[in-house]
Amino acid sequence: MKTNNFKAIIKKFNQLGWHDSEVLSFFLTKNDLGHDLEITVNLFEANGLNSYEKNIRVIRFKQCRVITIDLDLLGMKLCGGTISSAICCTDSIGVELKERNKIREFDLPQENLPLKECLVFEIEMIHPSGNMIIFAKDFEIT
Repeated sequence: MKTNNFKAIIKKFNQLGWHDSEVLSFFLTKNDLGHDLEITVNLFEANGLNSYEKNIRVIRFKQCRVITIDLDLLGMKLCGGTISSAICCTDSIGVELKERNKIREFDLPQENLPLKECLVFEIEMIHPSGNMIIFAKDFEIT
């Protein structure tokens, strides 16, 4: 059942109009289940008239395990916070090994939220602005 649920989450995330959408803000909150990351985005969406318009949406990544944010704020200012691309995938362990290899000798216990229970959400900003990599169980958009 988890595989089907992951497939639905991945499909929903990857179908969003990420390219040329803009990151407006983000913040981290703690709750009983762990941490959620909320990113406010001016997101391209189909308007039903065979064209697109930008709408402000909040993307909430739920039950995050690892968040890597590597942003050049001057690059974001020059590029208007514009997103190049975003993708969601299931290879959380492979991505974590690649991205965090420098501190791999010390790893935290995985009992509460193992990486294999997470998806990887990658948001690539227009170069040279940077990227965000979020390991989380789910996301929602409002």
